Amino acid sequence: MLDLVTTGYLHSLRKFPELLFTAVISSSSLSAILRKRNSKKLIIDASVNIIGLARIADDVGNTLADNSAYLQHPFSLQTGIRYVNPQYFYSRKESMDLRRLIGPPTVDSRSVLVSKGVENLLESLDDLSHHAVPPGSQAASAAAGERLILTPLKRHQGDGLKFILNRENLTFCDLVTSELKALIGSRFFPHNRSSCLGGIVADVMGLGKTLTMLSAVVCSKDTATEFAKIDSCRTRTRPTKATLIVVTSRQVLDVWISEIEKHLMPDTLRVALFHGDSRAKTTEALVDYDIVLTTYRTLVFDGKGGRVLQAMEWFRVVLDEAHWIRNQSSEQFKAAEGLQAERRWCLTGTPIQNSLDDLRSLLSFLQFQPFATPAFFEKYIVEPLRSDSHDSFRNLKLLLRTICLRRSAVYLHLPSAQTEEIPITLTPEETTVYDGILADCQAEFDKMVSTKAEIKKYNVLFTTIMKLRRLCNHGTLQAATPSCPTPPGKRRKFGKQRISTDIKLFCEFCGEEDEDTAALLGSLDVCPRCSRCLVSQEASLSQTPMNGLSPAPPPSSLALGVSASRSSTSQSLSPISASSTSGLQAGYSSKLVAVTDNIQKSLNDSKSLVFTSWRLTLDILGQMLTNRGIPFLRIDGRVKMSDRLDILSKFRGDPSTPVLLMSIETGAVGLTLTVANRVHIVEPQWNPSVEEQAIARALRMGQTRAVTVVRYVTENTVERNILTLQEKKSQLAKFSLDGGTDDKATGELDNLKFVLDARAQ
Repeated sequence: MLDLVTTGYLHSLRKFPELLFTAVISSSSLSAILRKRNSKKLIIDASVNIIGLARIADDVGNTLADNSAYLQHPFSLQTGIRYVNPQYFYSRKESMDLRRLIGPPTVDSRSVLVSKGVENLLESLDDLSHHAVPPGSQAASAAAGERLILTPLKRHQGDGLKFILNRENLTFCDLVTSELKALIGSRFFPHNRSSCLGGIVADVMGLGKTLTMLSAVVCSKDTATEFAKIDSCRTRTRPTKATLIVVTSRQVLDVWISEIEKHLMPDTLRVALFHGDSRAKTTEALVDYDIVLTTYRTLVFDGKGGRVLQAMEWFRVVLDEAHWIRNQSSEQFKAAEGLQAERRWCLTGTPIQNSLDDLRSLLSFLQFQPFATPAFFEKYIVEPLRSDSHDSFRNLKLLLRTICLRRSAVYLHLPSAQTEEIPITLTPEETTVYDGILADCQAEFDKMVSTKAEIKKYNVLFTTIMKLRRLCNHGTLQAATPSCPTPPGKRRKFGKQRISTDIKLFCEFCGEEDEDTAALLGSLDVCPRCSRCLVSQEASLSQTPMNGLSPAPPPSSLALGVSASRSSTSQSLSPISASSTSGLQAGYSSKLVAVTDNIQKSLNDSKSLVFTSWRLTLDILGQMLTNRGIPFLRIDGRVKMSDRLDILSKFRGDPSTPVLLMSIETGAVGLTLTVANRVHIVEPQWNPSVEEQAIARALRMGQTRAVTVVRYVTENTVERNILTLQEKKSQLAKFSLDGGTDDKATGELDNLKFVLDARAQ
């Protein structure tokens, strides 16, 4: 039985009945079969050769490419059969028969070396010696624009502005691309114009990419005005001087607006929000703005409906957190790539997350030809990395130096950061409940026959892990009436969708209808599986003014304290059992007691940010802080957008409020909270980068005090195993050369089993 992903790829070829498929397995896999012949289930690696007539090769290649499937070289092929790859980029003198490339894939050690090499290469992209400011009107325009910027740019921000303005200069782009042309061959590059205006700013978190890009918008206002005068009769789209900026969430829209008000002279830029029910319905409503702000989600919806954004010829499009389009089959990627613009920019601290295909997705959006072409990218970027040649990184290095700028955290000149790990031990009562959840999971898993869908097994294990993680936080307390984001009977089913890293409206976990899943999701802001927002904020969005800069109405209340401002969403709490642990209030978890103890000890000289995934954890912590007389503020996904800025402002300016409780998915991105010098991570996250984002709210440019990061880990539970799994993964290759075509579902299932096996560690 093949995995679902490969089966889907092969199923797309059903219109070619003359094709023959043969499976190839390695001798080591065959030995494993012989050793475990009595096993009910055995997972092995296999290669599938596609054999057919040469005349249909191109059609087969195009069909697979349309489904985001790309052919790899065969492990083995019987003699007498030519090997032709319709997706391979052939040079003029190259033979069509590629038998010389047949063979087993390179070993993992090579992937590890490549991963390390890519990391080192990314860290070397801060050399701007070849990016001197070109003379002429551009320099004069930049100087005039800088007078409208209130905040003096740091040196690295000034260098970033220089890089952006250079990459938007046709003459300069042709100049720096000439070395690539000489290396690979000028015949592959477009002749009518430079391959793209724009590039990638891949600075790490906290270096001020937002201000750098806003400065570029200000410095190019005159050029943008000239661009808008293009005769629209010659194009199918409406030219505009505006820069379209696409961000991840409504909250980040507010961050950009705040940065504009903070750093620029009043009335320097006209800004519009394209979001919510009040967003513009025609292109005419947007053409006269300098900046239009929207979210990826709104961009996707607009592409399916009104198509206002797609009907415009933008002066510039900027993708914030551009790694959101790394999956080329995703709706975000397709919507972003479909935008028309003269200049395109990607802002991301992680241009390559899982595979080099992530980079190719960015190049495709940037229209940086010929490297955006899958076959060309494979031949000239990926294949050299598979070799042991001393210059295997040459092409990738030259490509990235041409189009990408990245500066590391050393440019921040930050004070020291100290990390403390607080080990937590379950109480006897908590251990009893924990073991009971594990036993229920084992019983349910054992009932499943071997033919049961992998996705069901995945959900059972994932739901169990979520229950155990929640127990570690909440102890024997539980919500008396767990709230559900959508009534189970109203939920949409998605049947046999495969597990995917793509962000869709629902995934197999948050699309489930069983009560356990609904209860788990009810106290989260974001689905832990697919990152889908579980909290509807449309009510507040409809009040968004179109000028984008009108002051928000005063909040009805701040999230200060517990019950007064949380009456609509807080839950009554009751212990699971009547017993209580000595030294703890009935049901309160040993972990949250440790958190509140830690906060109380540091009240005199610090402000604390407390991050957690669970809203119920915030409820309990709020109750415990109130019991101790410790003032606090709170932000989670249910706090209205109009209230959040007021809450943040109060936390920054009020010395009598020492604690800010935050949902980690809501508060980990886009905020600057350098007034805080202690960051509490209440539970380990599946993705370590989420924790890094949260820590960066305090540890970023502008921080003057030493920062302490406190992590809480419950021993002998899934929490410790999540950290062990993270460490295990860190020893493997971080980047794949093969585009991630492996059976991800099986790998993730194995990871869940590993995490659940806490007692074995």
